[in-house]
Amino acid sequence: MPLPVLTPALARRIDGVIVAQGVDQMRWVQALPGNPLGVQIQSFGPATAYLVQSAGNGWWNRVGGLDTDDEATLDAIIAFYRDHGVEPNIDLDPSRFTAALNRRLAAHGLTLDHMDTVLYGTPELATSPHPTPPALRMEGLPEGEGTTPGFVIHEVGKDQVDLVTRLWADGFQVPAASREFMMTIRRGSFESLANHLYVATVDGQPAAMSALLVQDGIGYLNVGATLPPYRRLGIHRAMSERRVQDARDWGCELLIGFVAGFGKTSQNNMERRGLRVAYNRLTWTAQG
Repeated sequence: MPLPVLTPALARRIDGVIVAQGVDQMRWVQALPGNPLGVQIQSFGPATAYLVQSAGNGWWNRVGGLDTDDEATLDAIIAFYRDHGVEPNIDLDPSRFTAALNRRLAAHGLTLDHMDTVLYGTPELATSPHPTPPALRMEGLPEGEGTTPGFVIHEVGKDQVDLVTRLWADGFQVPAASREFMMTIRRGSFESLANHLYVATVDGQPAAMSALLVQDGIGYLNVGATLPPYRRLGIHRAMSERRVQDARDWGCELLIGFVAGFGKTSQNNMERRGLRVAYNRLTWTAQG
């Protein structure tokens, strides 16, 4: 299947999956007994805004799906955040950008703060032309296909979310000061029924995790982390191959990936797998 042309409609479809993943994780956190983090979620037409009142300013206060430069709507969104004592991060795919919207955001003291990279491809194009090193075995593949001795990739159920979340935090070496908060937020994503979870073990010991979110015919390669002692063994590559295979088997038309910033190693790795840059996602926030 050839890579489809990136139209505004396709960009919005892709961005809708990314936005939905963020909203789903916050709905799970909000539903915790007593809403301990003070999560607030509100819709403004097609846009969804959420914030974590207990944590102050930060990336966790976001608006996705904004599709208007209407002054009254923007006023209401900004007021939602400032009434709770925090500033928003407003995400836009380029198809939603207008000069009028930029001027209205600037009038509220918001400026373009950063851009991230969204990539897209098809499961067929992302299938590696090179065989995986013969040492790894991927669970469920016929003998002789797959991965490295002592190395197995399992899809795990929601009963293993604690393990997956801990591997994520340890793999990304999340600082102790923010570990509990970050794990709570990230667990909300892993709890989503749309998110399929994977754990790699080396000689029976958990070594890495990854996730594949399947929604609207799109497979979102949304996270993967390997513990430091097990890096450079081909685990990340093998987990990517497993997720690509599963996305294809589950009927996904597209694969997408998200990279903070531009030109990072993870972007390079996705491009080597056949994914291509779809667009740069723009984020406005207040400075200082």
